[in-house]
Amino acid sequence: MENLERVQARLDRIRAIQPVLAALRTISLASWRMALRQRTLIQPYLTHVARAAACVPPRVLEEAELRGDRVDPGEEPPQPDRLAVLVLGSERGLCGRYNTVAVERAEQYLDQEVHAGTEVELLARGSKITRILKRRDHVLTWAGNLSLTKLPPFQLALDLTREWFARYEAREVDGLHLIYNDYRGMGHYEPQVLQVIPAPALRQAHDPPEEAEPAVIVETAPVSLSRRLIEQWTAARLHEALISSAAAEHSTRYQLMDGASRNAERIMDELTLVVQNARQQAITREMQELAAGAGLIGQRPS
Repeated sequence: MENLERVQARLDRIRAIQPVLAALRTISLASWRMALRQRTLIQPYLTHVARAAACVPPRVLEEAELRGDRVDPGEEPPQPDRLAVLVLGSERGLCGRYNTVAVERAEQYLDQEVHAGTEVELLARGSKITRILKRRDHVLTWAGNLSLTKLPPFQLALDLTREWFARYEAREVDGLHLIYNDYRGMGHYEPQVLQVIPAPALRQAHDPPEEAEPAVIVETAPVSLSRRLIEQWTAARLHEALISSAAAEHSTRYQLMDGASRNAERIMDELTLVVQNARQQAITREMQELAAGAGLIGQRPS
């Protein structure tokens, strides 16, 4: 009887948890699909920005590039001496080693840069990955949170881009790199290092038109327009990384919650069968005792 009570209590606990697992699985699935839809919309925008930049004379884009005066024509850009590294993680848990994988890649990258003599400034986005970095005794110069209910919006990427460009132009940092988990399929991701600033040459991102096109009429200052294109290009690439990271997080959480839900259903079926068999045996014993007490069951005469 005592064993049956323990089994019944365990069954009741799993039944109480099952709706929570199902809800988390549904939310993760919806967020995952939404992230994939948003990611498909970013690439066409990048293509449009690159095509617009292809219509701008290369000389104008060169003048618009941030801190272009630091590099002499024909020379390779210098390696950054002061590098800001932003590690992107998650705001919620229940996603396996998602944050730990990003931290391990960040540690590897930091060792590489420090060994090369680069002064590194470490930043983090996401409360879970911030806790892991602090537990590992990393000093963070800045840490921020992500939304619990929404995917990272483009405005977030644009605000970060403008803030970092301002620091870059003020010569507070020589570059900014982003470390994040790139989505590679359901439950699969790979940590990546993305160079955000200096922005890769926009004029090389899209081949110039093969056929002659009418001259583009620009009513604003060409350099200001080019700077705007560089800003939008960088923000869109950053937003693509944020969305890809979110897709990896939610797909991993969905896979884990789906597996947990299936295991809970299997255990409930097993425990239900145990309870039913125990009750049937108890009923059978009770009926035998009643029958024996009424004299319906006894020893046969010799």
